[in-house]
Amino acid sequence: MEKSKFELSVELIKALAWPAIVGVLLFSFWAPLQKTANILPSLVDRSETISIAGMSLKVSQKLRAPPEIQAKLQALSPVAIGQLLRNDTMLYNDLEGKRAYTRDYAELLSLGLMDDHADETGKFMGIVELSHSGKQAQTFLLSVIDEFIKELDVIKGPETDIDNSKITR
Repeated sequence: MEKSKFELSVELIKALAWPAIVGVLLFSFWAPLQKTANILPSLVDRSETISIAGMSLKVSQKLRAPPEIQAKLQALSPVAIGQLLRNDTMLYNDLEGKRAYTRDYAELLSLGLMDDHADETGKFMGIVELSHSGKQAQTFLLSVIDEFIKELDVIKGPETDIDNSKITR
């Protein structure tokens, strides 16, 4: 069956019409589309969601930790996060103390966030302290907490009865 000239003309118009309509729409929305395309990468770059101990937080670019620290923090349990924030250096002076610290801080020790510096005399004396990575992780977590508190201050507003005048940063 051969198509008539009318049917061929209608198909030609249909084939040309949709690109023309898309072109007109694209031209009319060009400025907003271009603005959105220019803004989107900076928005994505300025914010990042991190996961620490099963909790996701959105943090700004200035609070980003090095990738190896982020990986170690993601592997920590909430208990280990608390230990990391509370402790800096612990001393032990006997075998039982060494066993207790290495058991209680096994998670931090295994990830290299704490170091065990045993006395070389064999008397089971030593120090368990934050490693360089541990100090970086602790500083990062404290920065995140500080940023969170600042955001609470912004959200707080005058209608709440919380007195933050005695809190120092």
